Amino acid sequence: MTASAKDKNFKLLYDLEGSVQERIEKIGKIMYGADKVEFSELAQKKVDMYTKQGLGNLPICIAKT
Repeated sequence: MTASAKDKNFKLLYDLEGSVQERIEKIGKIMYGADKVEFSELAQKKVDMYTKQGLGNLPICIAKT
């Protein structure tokens, strides 16, 4: 059976209703086992800018390198 034919049980770790910070914190805690998540000043400015541009409800994708 090909992967595309298998049942899909995908679900997000968070609700799209929460703030960007809340959703990132939830990903950090659930997926990566973090105790807390801190945002640098630059990261917070970018989150604020994207939220003001109306992009705050988009799904969060985190790339860990």
